Amino acid sequence: DLKERHGSQFRNELAVMAEYCRSINARFVFVYWPSRTLLHHQELTRLRAVLSDWCCELDIAFVDTTDAFLASRAPDLYFDTVDAGVAGYRLIAEMVLKEQFVAAGQPLGLFPSNQVD
Repeated sequence: DLKERHGSQFRNELAVMAEYCRSINARFVFVYWPSRTLLHHQELTRLRAVLSDWCCELDIAFVDTTDAFLASRAPDLYFDTVDAGVAGYRLIAEMVLKEQFVAAGQPLGLFPSNQVD
């Protein structure tokens, strides 16, 4: 099982980071984007579910950009097989900003629809 094979140390590290954030009254936001090689892999669904579950258990905001990455047609979505490119980081930033609006109880209509260059 993925949680048992790879997860206990990573989950424990998430728990330590979450506790530290609470101790300084900071909000912990975990942002996930899939590597290019994992984007169409069958394990992606399970990995996303495990990460989401852990974040929920630890009261960590979880921003999953997978669907947006899958929908994007931007040529510079990735810089290489792991790192996001210019369009990828723009997409990530927009999704985190939207999540922050939701967390703050602000209507999403306040989120600017135009992109800043």
